[in-house]
Amino acid sequence: MFLRAHALPRVAWLTTPVTLAAGASVALFVRRGWRSVRIVDLAALVVGIACVAALVPPVAQHYPKVSVTATGQKNPASASSEVWVGLESGAQSFDGHWSGAGDAWEPRGQRYVSYRNQPATLTWEGAWGEGARLELGRHSWSGIARVDIGGKEQTLDLYAPVASTLTIPLPRPSLSWKDKALWVGFAAAVMLAVSVFGHFLRALPVLWSGSLAIAFLMSCITLFAVHERSYAGDFDVVAFDSNAPVTTVELDAGQGFAPELNYPLKPSTPSRFETAASPDAAWRIEATDSAMIGIPLASSEPNGPETANDGVQPVSVGRTSIYTLEGSKTPTLAVVEPDSQKHAIAIPQSGSDKIFVLVERDATSLRVTVSRSFGSLAIGSDFSGDVTKARILADNGRAASKLFRISFDAPFQAFELQPAGNDAYAVTSIRRPDSRMFVAIKLLAAAETFLLVMLIPVAAWTCRSLAQLAKRGRPVSVIIGTVGIVGWMGVAALITWPGVVGWDGTMPYVVFDAGAYDTWYGIGYPLLVGGLLLLEGPKLVTATGVAGTMLLLLVTLTIGLGATRRGIRALIVTLCVAWLPLTIIPFASAVHLRDAMNGLVMASFAVCVFVMLMKWSRWSASQRCVIVAALVCNGLVAALLRVDNIPTLGIWFAGACLVLSGSRARRLAMVAIAAVAWLSITPLAERALFSDRTALSAAKRMYATTALVNPVTGMLKIGQNRLSASTSAQTREVLDRLIDVDFSLAHWSPYEIVYWHQTHTERAPPTDADVRDLQKTYVRLALESPVLFIKIRLATFASNLGFSGSVDGLRMPSNSFELQSFYDQLADSGGSMKKFQWLYSFAPEGHHWIDSLRSLRHWTAMVATHIPQLIVCLVALAWFRRYPPCALLAAGSVARVCVFFLFAPASVFLYLYDLQLIGFCLPFLMAGWTPQQESPATRHCGDA
Repeated sequence: MFLRAHALPRVAWLTTPVTLAAGASVALFVRRGWRSVRIVDLAALVVGIACVAALVPPVAQHYPKVSVTATGQKNPASASSEVWVGLESGAQSFDGHWSGAGDAWEPRGQRYVSYRNQPATLTWEGAWGEGARLELGRHSWSGIARVDIGGKEQTLDLYAPVASTLTIPLPRPSLSWKDKALWVGFAAAVMLAVSVFGHFLRALPVLWSGSLAIAFLMSCITLFAVHERSYAGDFDVVAFDSNAPVTTVELDAGQGFAPELNYPLKPSTPSRFETAASPDAAWRIEATDSAMIGIPLASSEPNGPETANDGVQPVSVGRTSIYTLEGSKTPTLAVVEPDSQKHAIAIPQSGSDKIFVLVERDATSLRVTVSRSFGSLAIGSDFSGDVTKARILADNGRAASKLFRISFDAPFQAFELQPAGNDAYAVTSIRRPDSRMFVAIKLLAAAETFLLVMLIPVAAWTCRSLAQLAKRGRPVSVIIGTVGIVGWMGVAALITWPGVVGWDGTMPYVVFDAGAYDTWYGIGYPLLVGGLLLLEGPKLVTATGVAGTMLLLLVTLTIGLGATRRGIRALIVTLCVAWLPLTIIPFASAVHLRDAMNGLVMASFAVCVFVMLMKWSRWSASQRCVIVAALVCNGLVAALLRVDNIPTLGIWFAGACLVLSGSRARRLAMVAIAAVAWLSITPLAERALFSDRTALSAAKRMYATTALVNPVTGMLKIGQNRLSASTSAQTREVLDRLIDVDFSLAHWSPYEIVYWHQTHTERAPPTDADVRDLQKTYVRLALESPVLFIKIRLATFASNLGFSGSVDGLRMPSNSFELQSFYDQLADSGGSMKKFQWLYSFAPEGHHWIDSLRSLRHWTAMVATHIPQLIVCLVALAWFRRYPPCALLAAGSVARVCVFFLFAPASVFLYLYDLQLIGFCLPFLMAGWTPQQESPATRHCGDA
């Protein structure tokens, strides 16, 4: 129902939802008394709900009745009275069926034909998609049919000497009273739900309640602002005017035309025919051995139904038409005068395989241009949504003109590009029907706006807390610690700006521009990055990562400086100044990679759990509800990013609920709600986003094999003299279903899995049985040769901790760690990455200070290690009685480390970036926690 065109009058956009919102909200506030109503909060909720209601119109679902009657009559020239009928539903699949067939109508694939027992009527029962059309066959055996669409009847003579198809567009559905009633019920439910949310705001401090209301309002405005945005799609462009062979397409993505964005075309010169034509003369254009597919012009007014692929087309005065010729590689084309005299039109013999015809007629002349000067630029590799201008050049250096962008999918239209100066043309964006994935991106963009606004009160609380600490006699600690964090993070952000794009960091950009989803890198990451791209662009991704990380560190600094002992405060300040540059945090905060975003989300969850445990006893019931809801939502994001986050989330949240004071039943209910939400979010998202369940299952099976293929291959290679013959044979047989075993054994390494990508396409996609057999083989090898298994897993795991030495003879090649774990595609001098930089409006050199970036990356790779952070976690576990919340966070982190010890497929240091962040923050949190906290020391006896 989301993001459809609004069917109500514009006045109703505000009157209806405002009335409902005001009534429901005020009713809930009345029980506390009128003086409790905050006008600012209420106004923000009302206006925000109005925006939401305006974006969720009643969905029209009343489809008119469509029937086709074979009358049994025919044209005298026809050999029979056959009627062929079909329904094409455009970009969306239709939901319905033909009825009334009986013996009179016979199914022929997706079509029905009637040639006996006439007259006979065939009726369509059901719905259809955008751009649906009724198709009637025309040939020398066709008869006369009667078509009834919603009570509008027309009789058609389908006889034609040359086979073709008559197309009648089907109307959009209309609103029925049921549709309106459904919308009213939905709107009322939204009003009540949000009013309950507003009811809780009253119990919160003014800063937080006002921020929540404003954040909600801003998210609604964001949704309203982006609801008409569309994904870019491929760029298909054709030129119709050039006096020399067209050879090149050039693009400008906001940084000027560059050689990296030049694309060659097969040389071709458009041909042109022009003649005088009086306005009342009936001219036609005729194609032989080819079908003429009419492409509607986006700027044209509807002209009623027209034949989509007849061989003969009338030429109307004052109308511009574009056709594409299909069906023959050597078609012929002619203009037919009113007296049937034909004028042959030359068709270019070289150029693209696609042929386009532009027909223009005014009151005095007729012009027909035929062009094969066509370029198709694929999204992501050759084109992006950031491209603003395009031009097409001929081999003599002059620019071609009359450029049209063609959309072959929904909408099936042609868009004339308008001049933008210097022989360039502005690239027309296309308003496409929203895919499920793009609807989700728009909703997440609104949610991210909510989150970004809510960071403001967090930052305000942090600054106020630091100022209060300075006033209480700790100004030196506050200044040094703040300067250390802001200084190191600021320098790194300046050097890495506008971002560090990792190995697979380009994938969300392509997904966003293509409007199509790829599960290879999970569900959540492309959606989250897509939302940020929709709001602003790549720089917002970097700004969010850097600002979020900096705020997280400042929050933990505020907690740590609350320590009473001066020595501990000095240690905290020293960590900010001396340890932070020895971590990967400054560099990784700017990395565009799922693992970097995942680490920040997980660390934020951990710190929020600590804050909840520290302040739970001081909060009211409403404040507790808000923090629990925030934690559950944070966990939903983490679960969407990586499913293997759920065990760690469960340890943290369940442990926190056990430590908290209060009703045991209520705490268990909190754990149950969080568990159900986190376990169900990925299946629900898959069901909502993917209509092709078979393809989704195949992709998930492919992804499931990656964690096991590398260790199994290593066991087979190193253990060839230790494993039994039957085990080796079975292992080879299982692996050979997925990859080329001999190639993989020759190229195997415990540190990378590139060989898998090079050979898995040679095999059939894995089945469920293949995945189960691989899992059984993995367990069998681990049990049969545990020492060898631990050796191979330790080699991979040690490299993930930052160890670059040899593990029993298994050594990572020199320089591989830096390039593999901290690779930056914007610093790559290769051609494909240069193209990416220009397509997505990064700086022409990728970074403003490229040499400094390489130095920072090299330094980060030199000092990269998770070992100190892991030691901190172990220490926190050992002091679990003194620091129970910190021990709880450490336990979850260690559990995640154990998961990656068993299943990390390769050496990717950022797999454990959450350990890097949490391990760095734990000393701050331990310093800020004192055993005399009111909770859990005051828990009642018997609490678990």
